[in-house]
Amino acid sequence: MSEEFTARSLTPEEYPLWDALVDTAPSGTPFQATWWMGTLARELKAHFEVVGCFRKGVLWGGCALFGRRTGPFCRLVFPPSALYNGIVVKPRDTDSYPTQVMHTIGVTECLGSWIRQHAHEAHLTHHHSLLDVRGLIWQGWRSRVRYTYILPLGSREEMIGRAERTRGAMFRQAERAGLRCEPSDDIEAFLPLYARTFARHGLESPVPLPAIAAIYRAGRERGAAQLFLTRTPAGEVVSGTIALWTQRNAMLWLAASKPEWLEQGASVFTYFETFAHLAERFQEVDFASANVHSLHHNAALLGGELRLVARTELTRSPALRFFHALRHIRRFQPEEG
Repeated sequence: MSEEFTARSLTPEEYPLWDALVDTAPSGTPFQATWWMGTLARELKAHFEVVGCFRKGVLWGGCALFGRRTGPFCRLVFPPSALYNGIVVKPRDTDSYPTQVMHTIGVTECLGSWIRQHAHEAHLTHHHSLLDVRGLIWQGWRSRVRYTYILPLGSREEMIGRAERTRGAMFRQAERAGLRCEPSDDIEAFLPLYARTFARHGLESPVPLPAIAAIYRAGRERGAAQLFLTRTPAGEVVSGTIALWTQRNAMLWLAASKPEWLEQGASVFTYFETFAHLAERFQEVDFASANVHSLHHNAALLGGELRLVARTELTRSPALRFFHALRHIRRFQPEEG
């Protein structure tokens, strides 16, 4: 089946064709769009390219690849702050399940073969709608199971009713405190909250704050991003979220709150208000925090439904395999003294 398909790198003139596919395919996400990937690569001085999979001149799939060089090695790594970076497949217009399955295998085999020829290492995390990655596994890619939380959207009352009881109580508490959450473009007000969230855990943001601002502005220009800020009656910003979307898929990208307002329900209030705005356009939102122990608890209590996510990895270079094995061993070595 894969012999019917051919893969090649797209030219910038073809990016609108790719972005249209990302925008409408079930497995497309904002993190595979050229506005997101291009801005991130530019801000981090990295390389990105889009590889398309064609059959008879029609673009049926592809992958936006984020590249870094380690010495002589071309490494297609997972983009920092992304939720997904995997293969996008345009479904066939058919009711035949076997035809659809063979089509997906053909596209993934074709793209997997191209990556094997052009990269020494690759890490792809696919949207939860694309679980059939056998076309990669049969080529020697390793696969791992990841998870995400999907939150069904509806009215505030419906969403609060699905959440754990204490989350509803926290929402009402925030309402009584007079908090209000509205769409905003004041990204500079959000960034200090976001930085403090990492600082509390002794960490740095995976993406520099100026890069987050640049990505958000690019998304707003594209009509694919929105910041939501929660303020006190005095106007103080205490919580915020950033949502990204395609025509089909909405994602909760970033969230942050002032720690002194967490017990007063600011974070929960902001989430539900954000979800209420997204419910005007979407049926569900990807919460994407199921793989982090410190975050999954909140997503589950807010009413998230667990979904499987496929992650595939390829390391062709023996030197890179040795390097990763050595780093793994050192992680588990007991400290002396």
